Amino acid sequence: AYFFDGFANASSILVGKAVGANDKELYKKTFSLSRQWSIITAFVISSLYTFFQEPIIGLFTNLPSVIEISVKYGTWLVIYPFAACF
Repeated sequence: AYFFDGFANASSILVGKAVGANDKELYKKTFSLSRQWSIITAFVISSLYTFFQEPIIGLFTNLPSVIEISVKYGTWLVIYPFAACF
């Protein structure tokens, strides 16, 4: 969430600057780069979770029931960053 929030914050500042200056090129470039970096970030997060699922879950909890549920619904945790990036 913090990665995507950072992109959203930077994008809103640059889009505001572009709109204020009536700079269509800056607007298009900001939109394009924001989309690219969000998708790249989603891919990296999903890949890391796919390959290191159990150690990542272990960073958040040591409760067996929570770990079991996290593993059970792991597919959704892989898909979520792609939904969040847009």
